[in-house]
Amino acid sequence: MVELIGHIVAAGLAIYAQRTVNRSSGRPAMIAGLGIGVITLLVLVLFWWI
Repeated sequence: MVELIGHIVAAGLAIYAQRTVNRSSGRPAMIAGLGIGVITLLVLVLFWWI
């Protein structure tokens, strides 16, 4: 159950960050893009590889 909730929360955060990347430029877009990478990495490590 925790994995399901974690995936849903991560998906919501990734969608929000992607919208920020698409609608912004400069530093906010770069930070949001890095955030997408961090979210993806955390989901893979926490919910798929362990």
